Amino acid sequence: MNYLKKILKDNYNRFAGKFADDLYITTDGIGTKTKYAIENDYFDNLPHDIVNHCINDLLAEFAMPKYFCAYLGLYTEKKELIQKLIEGIDVACKENAVDYLTGETAIMDCVYQENQFEIVGTMIGRKFADKCDIQDGDMVVAIESNGLHTNGFTAVRDIGPTLYAEHPEINVCEDLLCAHSNYYDLISYYFNHNVKIKQMCHITGGSWLNMKRILPSHLDFDLKPLQYQPKIFNILSNYYIFEKLYTTFNCGAGFAMIVNKNTYESIKDNSSLQVMGKVIKGSGKLFIDGKELV
Repeated sequence: MNYLKKILKDNYNRFAGKFADDLYITTDGIGTKTKYAIENDYFDNLPHDIVNHCINDLLAEFAMPKYFCAYLGLYTEKKELIQKLIEGIDVACKENAVDYLTGETAIMDCVYQENQFEIVGTMIGRKFADKCDIQDGDMVVAIESNGLHTNGFTAVRDIGPTLYAEHPEINVCEDLLCAHSNYYDLISYYFNHNVKIKQMCHITGGSWLNMKRILPSHLDFDLKPLQYQPKIFNILSNYYIFEKLYTTFNCGAGFAMIVNKNTYESIKDNSSLQVMGKVIKGSGKLFIDGKELV
């Protein structure tokens, strides 16, 4: 990854790249979640997945979402699906006061396989506050997820037949294809009410290891599993070892905030929040229940 550090410089390891004094841009996709949507003929939440994912990435850089563009890549032209996705993206953008500016639809049967498609989004946001330095003794607070969001679907597919045979109670549309949670309203509320958040992290690919992206080299994160998690994570814990779980799935934490103890006392009554752990003196490491996650 040294070449990325050289090219991206200060934007390396950020959730969104800074390209002007107060503007940030992020690009992402929703990966193999689309395969589950195809297999179950359920596409309702995919537009919200891509819009919400990009919004959360911008929030992690203290930027409010403003503009969105989308790319749809398909094996063949499916007009009803394309219309459904574009209309859904428009709805998701309007719900969050984001301008859906433009996009691209590419039909490439030499690139995509039959019954396969891809959604990619790019979003621009404007900075709304400054980050603060994390300190020894700060609290790590999770905002709960509602499921897998847009990460870990390939790992679930690897155990799919066994998983569904042993757990017939799993409803794919409700437990796996629920929309990626959006934390725009809550974060906006906190900053509008002068709640002091020092740093934020979107828990996506890489799971809890994402937290190291905001961790100074002289401190550690001392974390613990959440007391409450959506049932899908309790089920998956029977199939994957500890390290795989916490480097693949969000395990109930969709977003994280670093705050001091006084700030935590002012927000702790929110039922969507759980304490993940605390900041301690160290050397840039992350621990869960005393085990280092690398």
